[in-house]
Amino acid sequence: MRKNRFALLTIAVASALAFTTACGSPVSKTRVDTLRVDTSSTFAYTGPEGLTVKGAAGVAAPDTLVTITPQQHPHDENLPGLTYLGRSVEIVLGDKMQPKAPIAVSIPVPRQFEADTATIIAVTQDDGNPEFLPVTAANGLLTANLVHLSPLDFFTVDISKFTAGVTASLRTLLTGESATAPDCLEKSVDVGGVTVKAHRAKSESGGNLDAIWPCLRYDHGQLLLDLHANGNRAWLTRSQPDAGTGALSAPGSGDATAVGFFKLFYSLGKHRSTGTLMPGTTLTYAFSADNLPTRAEAKVDPGLMLTAALVYQITAIFDMTGMSTYDEMEKVPGAYDCLLGAADTLDTTGKTFLENFSSAFATIVGCLATVVPGPMAFLLNIFGSGAQIVAGLVNAAWNEFTNDNHAIITISNERPRADYAQTWTGHTRLMHLQLDGTGDVTIFSGASDGETWSATWETTAAGIAVSLVARTSKSGAGLADLHPGTKWDAALLKSSDQKTILHFVDPGADPTSPQEGFFWCSDKYGYSYDCGA
Repeated sequence: MRKNRFALLTIAVASALAFTTACGSPVSKTRVDTLRVDTSSTFAYTGPEGLTVKGAAGVAAPDTLVTITPQQHPHDENLPGLTYLGRSVEIVLGDKMQPKAPIAVSIPVPRQFEADTATIIAVTQDDGNPEFLPVTAANGLLTANLVHLSPLDFFTVDISKFTAGVTASLRTLLTGESATAPDCLEKSVDVGGVTVKAHRAKSESGGNLDAIWPCLRYDHGQLLLDLHANGNRAWLTRSQPDAGTGALSAPGSGDATAVGFFKLFYSLGKHRSTGTLMPGTTLTYAFSADNLPTRAEAKVDPGLMLTAALVYQITAIFDMTGMSTYDEMEKVPGAYDCLLGAADTLDTTGKTFLENFSSAFATIVGCLATVVPGPMAFLLNIFGSGAQIVAGLVNAAWNEFTNDNHAIITISNERPRADYAQTWTGHTRLMHLQLDGTGDVTIFSGASDGETWSATWETTAAGIAVSLVARTSKSGAGLADLHPGTKWDAALLKSSDQKTILHFVDPGADPTSPQEGFFWCSDKYGYSYDCGA
């Protein structure tokens, strides 16, 4: 059966690397061959099982001794997806000098693999750090050109085999939700005589109501809105009125095998400058008693979720070495910038998932490989070259954990009707609101042009809504923009001089935001400059 031509990476890995030793590849020298650089400053060697080593012109001075130690051992799958091919070689020039020209090392493509294997990497060790070299596959040979000499071991990495297991775990990890809601869900609280309650609105994308659980509590003069993460998705959040980034709790305990991943994922959220609700956490917004919230929204952060998929893959890769991803990242300046840089530069609306994944993976791998320790960089580069394979396998999980991607929380703010049922004044305007929900509104433009209308009003989540019914009088030219059904949303809030005022805005605007609309004052609450002369 023809193998997926992208499914295998053939790599030459430094035998002195700790990772290789940990995997248990045997290192026994079966033979040692010697030859000398010829008068043209080149050399050519043919060893067992098709091994060839060729020094290019100028590689060393004529008559320099070349010592080549080929090694052969049984194939050994040290870890799932990682197989030692049993082919190693060590090349020494003279008294351990380095070559002055490239040395080409070729081995036959192993019989169990096809000669047209697409992605091949050779790795040698340069002063203790992995050095990655391009490999050509031609005429049944895999060839790497070495410019630094150190022992080599040959491995294959079956990325698809490794990634399939990781992706299955990722799908389960990021799509799970709890069926047990907190006791505080949708319970009302009293704030100075005002009944406040948070309601979950059905997701605008058609998702369920359980993605985020909102709870309200009143503590030390503040109304606190807690958004509890249900499941392991990451959400960008905001509140109305804007209460900043909010306070993110520490993550809860989870599956022991995922602790390192969640700690790292949580740290990514903490490094954000916007409100971010992370898996296993609670994000809390605080509001003063005179500036109560009306709404909170949460949208899946696609950039961060895609980065989460990559982080999970990377965490699994690091686990192969026994390293802790979180502990290592905490020690490395710039590591979080690498991850968030990839998340924030994604074009999640204009590009496909595969395009974004490949781009982000390349960005993360390229960035992290320059800041993390050698063995970690070694593994990152191997899997970075297989980004297309990883992307294809993660695609299904991505689709699952980015569904139901918009959660909406509305907060009802039920003040006693008497707070609104009074006489309100403003610059060239007058309004009477009665307890029975009727009233009248008079508005002038200048001193002579104006109209008076009968009106009705009702309470809303933010405050009240006032609607014009019929015009009862007209002065001068009247006002062309008033009609039956003209409506304003309104809310009580504090003025710039700390007086309670009634704020009118057009439908759809935020009555709790003082940047638009107009204001009314009353004798009950006192005059404010915001209401005009």
